[in-house]
Order: sequence, then C-alpha cells, then structure tokens
Amino acid sequence: MRKLRRRSSPMNRPSLRRRSALVIHPGDAIVVRSRKFALVNHYAVFLGKKRGQSFYMIYMQEGVKILTKEEAQEKYFIKYKVERIRRFPGSEKERRIAVQRALLRANENSYNFFFNNCEHFANDIQYSRSYSDQTRTFGASIALASVAIAGTSKNENTQALGVLGMGLGLLTLMYDRLNESYS
Repeated sequence: MRKLRRRSSPMNRPSLRRRSALVIHPGDAIVVRSRKFALVNHYAVFLGKKRGQSFYMIYMQEGVKILTKEEAQEKYFIKYKVERIRRFPGSEKERRIAVQRALLRANENSYNFFFNNCEHFANDIQYSRSYSDQTRTFGASIALASVAIAGTSKNENTQALGVLGMGLGLLTLMYDRLNESYS
C-alpha cells in the first residue's frame, strides 16, 4: 500500500517561517544573549533604514551609539546570539515618535549596570518607562539571599553582612521603581 504524502503549506516550511520571523521594524528591540556569559540579556533598538542602510541604537558602557548593520554585526551581534525580537507595541505614528525619542539620546553617556543599562534604555524607547526586569530580579535575589544568610548565621559579622546585603537589594529595587515613575 502506497503511503500518501502530506503536502505542507508554504508557511509551514521552516525556511519561510524563519525568514518571516526576522522581519524587523523601526522601534523593535533586539534581545541578545552573550555566547560566553549567558546570564544577562542585552538590548538594541532598530532605528530603521535610510538609503538602503539599516541602523541600530545600542547602549553600552561607552554610551549610546548609532551603528550601521555592518558595525552592529562586527562590534555587537558577533559576541551575542539573537534570542528574540521584541516588537514595538504601538501604532506607526507612535513608532516614529519612539525612534525620535531614541535619536535624542544619541551619544548619551550615563550608563550604569544597575540603574541605567541597555534594558532601561530599550524600555524607555518602547514604553516611555525606564525600568529593568533584570535589575529588579537581581535586587530581589540579593535581598532574599541576604535575609537567608542573616537569619541562619550565628556569627554577628555574617548577620550584619546579611542585613547590609538585604538593604542593598531593596535599595536596588526601590531605585529602579523610582526611576521608572520619573521617566
């Protein structure tokens, strides 16, 4: 008996699905992860194309930089693998406004790993709110671990260190929330 072959629709073919997933629009954020140290996500914002050339805005320790696709590949994307594209949630008009907001921050140099990083930047561009879920998770983890250390240790110095760590974790959480409310 001959087996019937199922014909797949064009959109079910893996090559077409991959290509359509790579379509990127101005204001979309590219979420990447280090190939060596995969604990932290990094964010870049796609600005769009001008005369056929793609431009990205990336916030690194050196500040906010506008890079061409080739520069972004060479300096940034080669070190990281793309995890996902975070789509801009608004309309086309809001998308243009978000890109203008990003361009106003070109060459800004107030990077801080905890309080003003690439995720704060991407969230500010996409949602007009500067916050970092990664920073909040880190702050909560430090606070909880410190409570556990302080609560289980019989050594006064270790207990004091635990209380200090708890305070720093909570301070990180509070600062990030305050920063979001003022952006």
